[in-house]
Amino acid sequence: MWDVKVAGISIYEIFYNFFIYSFFGWIYESIYVSVREKKWVNRGFLNGPVIPIYGASATLLYIAFFNDRMLPVTQAGDVVSILVIFVSGMVLASLLEFVTSWTMEKLFHARWWDYSECFMNIQGRVCLKASLFWGFLSVVMAELLQPAMSRLIARLPRPMSEYLGYLIFVVFAADFTVTMVVTLKLDAVLGHMQRLREELYEAVAGHKWQEVREEFRTKLESSKAVEFLESIKANAEKHADEYREKVQTFTEQYREKHQNGLQKYIFRRLMKAYPNMKMKKHTGAFHDLRENLLRKAERKADKK
Repeated sequence: MWDVKVAGISIYEIFYNFFIYSFFGWIYESIYVSVREKKWVNRGFLNGPVIPIYGASATLLYIAFFNDRMLPVTQAGDVVSILVIFVSGMVLASLLEFVTSWTMEKLFHARWWDYSECFMNIQGRVCLKASLFWGFLSVVMAELLQPAMSRLIARLPRPMSEYLGYLIFVVFAADFTVTMVVTLKLDAVLGHMQRLREELYEAVAGHKWQEVREEFRTKLESSKAVEFLESIKANAEKHADEYREKVQTFTEQYREKHQNGLQKYIFRRLMKAYPNMKMKKHTGAFHDLRENLLRKAERKADKK
């Protein structure tokens, strides 16, 4: 299996290129976001130290420019070949990023990253700055990293590296499957929480209005308009506090009952990994869930 070739390149080389570049991408993204957030962030959709979009982009570029036919052009190192690699990498990676963003939004009803405020963006999924960066990385990969990567992979001892490859694949597949299954439940969890929040609001508002309606009527008949408005304001603030308290109590009870430890861990990690993630719906419930999970994590960290 390992010696089967795609465009003259063995599956063995493609496999290790994908995972090594995915690991490099995870290092870069985690450091970048950690510095911006001023705390350590395990970046990426998966729990393990890989971000597949980097590995997929680099691997596609590797297959396109390091096969037997294109290798002489790639190794030329002149302006034309570098420009071809830059533009090809920019387009290829941007297309992959766009498709990944669209797919994840359709699957999970969430926008994981958003370039809407960036210059020359397409639906907030890709933008000029990010695309140029992809092009730059493609040149660095083709001219500097890949020759060293190929030498490194060639030196890996076989068959030990083949057995290691099976292990890496099994761990990756398990991580991907578990994360997908748990994350697909997020929309259902939020939908149920949102419906219950709305039901609580209607119940509290309806009950309180019936309770204070006669009181308001009496005050309106005997008080000045300003005093009456002040009483309405005070009453509204009081009931708003009661409503928030009821919602908080309910959501905590719901989470304790319907979320196991693995769900909580993955939800919490994803919310840390994508601090700007936006849900397409159920935004109120998502805000409650994010606030509660991250607050609990901070309390645990403070105790340590």
